[in-house]
Amino acid sequence: MTSYYGLIKTNWRNKTMKKGSFLGCLVWSVWVIFCCTQQAYGNGRQVSLQEVLVDITKTSPAINEAIEHYRSVVAEKKIATSGYLPTVGAEVTVGPERTKGVSTEEAVETEDGMIVEEETRTLTSTTAKVYARQNLFNGWKTTSFMKETDARILAAAYDVLNTANSVYLKTAEAYINVVKAAKMLEIERENSLTQEKIMRQVREKTDAGFNRVSELYNSESRLARSKGNFISRQQDLNQALAVFHRQFGRVLSADQFIMPRMNYNVPATMQEAVDIALHKHPALKVAEHNIEKERYTFEKTSAAYWPSLDVELLGQYRDDTGGREGDDMQMGAYLTLSHVFYDGGLRAGEKLRDKQAIRKEHQRAYIERRNVNETVRLAWNIMAAEKEKKNYLDEHVKLSAKTLETFNEEYYVGRRTLLDLLNMENEHTDAKLSQTDSYFSYVTAVYRVMQATGELLDEHDTGLRELLGIPRGQRDVIADKVYDGLELNRDRDQTEDAYDQCDNSVPGSSRNYGCSDAVITELGYPHNSGELSPYLIPKGKVQTRKKSSKAP
Repeated sequence: MTSYYGLIKTNWRNKTMKKGSFLGCLVWSVWVIFCCTQQAYGNGRQVSLQEVLVDITKTSPAINEAIEHYRSVVAEKKIATSGYLPTVGAEVTVGPERTKGVSTEEAVETEDGMIVEEETRTLTSTTAKVYARQNLFNGWKTTSFMKETDARILAAAYDVLNTANSVYLKTAEAYINVVKAAKMLEIERENSLTQEKIMRQVREKTDAGFNRVSELYNSESRLARSKGNFISRQQDLNQALAVFHRQFGRVLSADQFIMPRMNYNVPATMQEAVDIALHKHPALKVAEHNIEKERYTFEKTSAAYWPSLDVELLGQYRDDTGGREGDDMQMGAYLTLSHVFYDGGLRAGEKLRDKQAIRKEHQRAYIERRNVNETVRLAWNIMAAEKEKKNYLDEHVKLSAKTLETFNEEYYVGRRTLLDLLNMENEHTDAKLSQTDSYFSYVTAVYRVMQATGELLDEHDTGLRELLGIPRGQRDVIADKVYDGLELNRDRDQTEDAYDQCDNSVPGSSRNYGCSDAVITELGYPHNSGELSPYLIPKGKVQTRKKSSKAP
């Protein structure tokens, strides 16, 4: 009995130790994961936009989908190269074989003379062969297939960059909007506290009989509106965080966001920005390589008009075949020349189809160029307007702050009321909100210019180009190629359509970028100098003008 209980006690201890070890490992694993997570983005550590973009490059479903498509196209390279290699195989055939008219090799005398009798035999036939076939010529079909695959690989690679370019912009906009919403909330919070302080002082004076009740109601209504505005700003921040969560796939607190540092050298003019986009934007590279792909598809289809020449090495073993008992071996080398003279119009139809596909992709390139052209111009207009507004909005904030300070001084000498201060506080708050909104609109517009020109991928390098084998600054000469049957300068101006910012300009135009003129409204306040008539005209002068305007 003692040994039995001792055994039970020992087993219980072993199970307890195993259970404790398992729980200890589990707790340790959870702790390590927690510490790594906290080290990455926890404990309120600020996370820069660059860190977010590097993370998103690895986790964004849209980017990963494009990468997987790129890898699938790269895998097709083996299909294309297989045309240069021989096909080696073996075949074994076994089964009953019935043969009629097998000679018996015995001559029989008849009225017509000596004849050889024939019979029907059924034997178990066995055939085994080993062969190696190599194509020597197929109208350059394999070469065209290789070049077609290379073009598809590059198109897929640039499509990854184009997808990342769009995802990066959406992420940057979402990131900036969180910083903006937090700043606007801070301004609104300060305003609400100021409104509360003023309202309480108005209430004290009203209770003491120094203020009218209407002034109290006015200040209370202003405070109520301020509280509503504060709630709206909170909602804006929550909405901005939700949009960012959609892009990042992870929750961050508002205090972990920091204002992005912009080192981007903005082009001097809008025309220069568009020109950069026409040379660098990945969407245009996709369009160019799609044209190249369709061109080689057309050449691959055209190869069907050529004969095909193959060489075959064959070794064959046969047993009990052809109605004859016994085995034999056969070895040989053969050249096979094949050519189709008539196929019912199949080749002609396929060739016409692929030729139209080239023209379709050519027109698609025009669409992409116009889209990029428009995107750059829209972003540039916003950026230029916000930059022009900056001085005026900064001046508004500065002057409203001075006015508020003067109102405070005048209040203590009895020349201003608390409602005057309240009105000025609201104007100063509106000035700061407008200034903040304009500043973040400018920053967002700069990022849109970067995205539209294709330079966002360079400004925020996440290692994606290295993964795809497309170095930064690599020149692509596909756009400079000439294709038969495709118009490369439809408006007959001095600029090829691939880099023409006005591809439908006046024929023969020699202006820069292919545009005959630039109809752009100049930004700026129009009355910086010169005399202006007074807003209020003295009554005497008004009457004099009225009398002088009457007919005698």
